[in-house]
Amino acid sequence: MAVRSAREVAYETIRGRIITMELKPGDELNDRELAQELGISRTPMREALIMLNIAHMVVIKPQSGTHVGQTIFAAI
Repeated sequence: MAVRSAREVAYETIRGRIITMELKPGDELNDRELAQELGISRTPMREALIMLNIAHMVVIKPQSGTHVGQTIFAAI
């Protein structure tokens, strides 16, 4: 059985919450709070958010924060 990294767990958890609309388009994502909630450090959480940004599921704006993407649901 493969062991998943903290980054993978964070990625899959946030992705799942976006897909199920627990996190809605435009919702702010606080990496510190999310990391604490999942019991991981901020580094793997930031890495997961970068992966989600690459997948166009979140938008990262320096000095403004990270938000759930607005256009992801147009493609589903």
